[in-house]
Amino acid sequence: MRKDLMKTYKDQIVEGNIHTINNFDVARNNKLHCPVKNDMLIRFTPFTTVFQEQENAATIPMNHFQIHPLDRLQERNNKSDYAIDVVGLLIGVQEETWVNVGLQKTPIRRIQIEDQCNFKAVVTLWGAKVDLIDTDITKDEDNFKVLLITSTKVSMYQGNYQLNSINATQIHINLPIPETEGFKQGPEPRTPIKQLETKPHESLEQAMFKNRKKIQDILEMDPQTKEMFTCSATIMSIHLDKKWHYNSCDTCKKKVDETFYCTNCEVVVKYPKTRYLLTVDIDDETACIPMALFDKEAEIVVGSPIHKLLELQKKDNGKDNVFDRLQHCVGKQFTFKAKLSTRSETTELICQKTFQIDYQLEKSYKHQGP
Repeated sequence: MRKDLMKTYKDQIVEGNIHTINNFDVARNNKLHCPVKNDMLIRFTPFTTVFQEQENAATIPMNHFQIHPLDRLQERNNKSDYAIDVVGLLIGVQEETWVNVGLQKTPIRRIQIEDQCNFKAVVTLWGAKVDLIDTDITKDEDNFKVLLITSTKVSMYQGNYQLNSINATQIHINLPIPETEGFKQGPEPRTPIKQLETKPHESLEQAMFKNRKKIQDILEMDPQTKEMFTCSATIMSIHLDKKWHYNSCDTCKKKVDETFYCTNCEVVVKYPKTRYLLTVDIDDETACIPMALFDKEAEIVVGSPIHKLLELQKKDNGKDNVFDRLQHCVGKQFTFKAKLSTRSETTELICQKTFQIDYQLEKSYKHQGP
């Protein structure tokens, strides 16, 4: 459903009720963060009509789950084609905290679940989803809480696979289905649900000025160093002689070849994702250095998601119009978290994170000194 149609249909669709939907389009699924696994999707149009039926909801199953084993999360790492459901006994809950997402503080809560083979997994609830579980649950005398968590995606965090909520995520507690019944056979008494430690998070200001360096000093560093640093610099030019995007593996994000084969995963990628790859020259008045920006970090600099530029490229004079759009980046100032590249014969930076410049903080930093 397009964003401009959401307001129209928001109050017409009620979860748990039966609806008849007419005048919709059927399209091929783009395989991006879909709550369910299906090659096709229903697409609402301005002419779509929705009628709520009076039939007994029991005539259609309320739920259909795609439960994935916790010990096979690596199979879904960074897969964006569809979300997975998981089931496990709740064994730990963290207090609500926050992390920086771009320039926004986003609330998060981590919980830990365990399957019947004692395999544990952390689930991170993002944004409004933190309210699906409260830390007061640790005080409940009945500590038998089997969670069925729907619509999650897998990522790597601190060397371990973890699950993350998306907009469609729901949590069902002790739902009477066969997948949860086996947990009742566990030992008694049960271990209380523990409160997970909340680690302090780096503030946005700390992240922007951590290990701040001038480009002149960066050029004198050992090229083999793995040290991360930040610098505030202006984009002076864009290397338009190089391709500004690439087709990537949907699992590891590395470049695939012309046949969509990923040498890192050793598979042919069915749905490769096109990502930004911009090479720019940045200058901080002490020196100039080239830097590569990938994906979301390049999107911040360009100010537009990549699909917009790919659509523009297909139009008349598309290539020239795209180059003009990219040239708008020249003269803009950002704070970059970066590291030195070891893949190039010349000294080059790889951008790890892009921050919108905060001139007040920069002024204060220069006044106080590092």
